[in-house]
Amino acid sequence: MSDYRPVFAYRSVISLVGLLLAASCSTSATPSAISTAPPAIPSTADSTSTSAVAQVPTDITTQTSPATQTPLATAPAASKQTFEAPTVKIYLMEPHKPGVLIGQDADTRINIRQQPTTAAPVSHYGLPGDEVRVRNYTARYEGYVWYQVRFNDSGAEGWVREDLIAITRSADARSADGVDTASLTDVNAPVVKSEEIQFAPGTLGAVIDGGIVEQGTQHEYILYASAGQQLTASLDDNNAVLQIYDEHNNVQTNLVSEYVNEAVTSWSGMLPQSDNGRYTILVRPTRGDAAYSLNVSIR
Repeated sequence: MSDYRPVFAYRSVISLVGLLLAASCSTSATPSAISTAPPAIPSTADSTSTSAVAQVPTDITTQTSPATQTPLATAPAASKQTFEAPTVKIYLMEPHKPGVLIGQDADTRINIRQQPTTAAPVSHYGLPGDEVRVRNYTARYEGYVWYQVRFNDSGAEGWVREDLIAITRSADARSADGVDTASLTDVNAPVVKSEEIQFAPGTLGAVIDGGIVEQGTQHEYILYASAGQQLTASLDDNNAVLQIYDEHNNVQTNLVSEYVNEAVTSWSGMLPQSDNGRYTILVRPTRGDAAYSLNVSIR
């Protein structure tokens, strides 16, 4: 019996070790549980504001909420595109005239550009009702006249298109020869009649019976001449006025005055260079309709 107990004990220990090893192998062979929960999604509270793409401003931008701030003093981020200022003739408006920005509604942002063209960067914006002083203006360029303005409140400056500003003129405003221009048909009024002036052989002048030009419209006359020639044009009705334009590189210049809306009943002067020798005479009424004759001579 003395030899039996150690053998039993030894076999018991061996069996116990075997069981422990089997249990250990069984535990390590079992794969760990795989989580089926979706990965955490980061918060998007800041992503909209930080990743939103800025909209390219146009000359009129409607805001989502009413704007109460004065024109921005800080320019938007500079464009990477190279910009060349237009070669447009600029006239000094002296004295400076008061004006007010206009728009379709109070929430409209009106772009104020660094140069007189829609291709120029926007330096800041104004709102309908903002009061400005008009300092300079351009000849008609790409279909528009542009005004350089200075804001009364902020002192910001820039260029605004003619359809976005109303320029204040006194009720007794008169052109250089005394014509009342307070109710003058706008310079951008539609042209309802256009014809080319033809001189009879051996003559240097013509009288054109223009008929009646109605309020809110214009008549257009095309004349071909050479730079340096003397042009004289006059109307026989004080209720009708005229403007004379040359054209060079898509820029029209009003020869009778430095103010874009100025008009006279007669003008005489030396013609500057004009593309293709083309000059334009525009006739429009000051009050109501006007019946007129146009006298033109070249020498």
